Amino acid sequence: TAGVSPDAANYGRTYTGETMRHGIVAVDPQVIPLRTQVFVPDYGVGDALDMGSAIRARRIDLGFDDTNLQLWNRWVDVYLLWPPPPEYQITWVLPNWPLPPR
Repeated sequence: TAGVSPDAANYGRTYTGETMRHGIVAVDPQVIPLRTQVFVPDYGVGDALDMGSAIRARRIDLGFDDTNLQLWNRWVDVYLLWPPPPEYQITWVLPNWPLPPR
């Protein structure tokens, strides 16, 4: 939900000024920078274009418009697609990858 009354001037608007819709994700910008493209399983590709007072640390909020709202709450892996993070923020490296062809 938007956290503001449907009568409010900013109802349906994101922090970055976009109209809320499927494909917009609210994030904590200290964890996932705004304007980052992400992939969320069972949701799809989204753009981090919103923030919220309850969105802190590793919590995200998936955007929907009024006609296709789906409420769900579960832990999922979120994949950062673009832009890639700076090298110093990449904490996991697959050893010996890619594997040479056999």
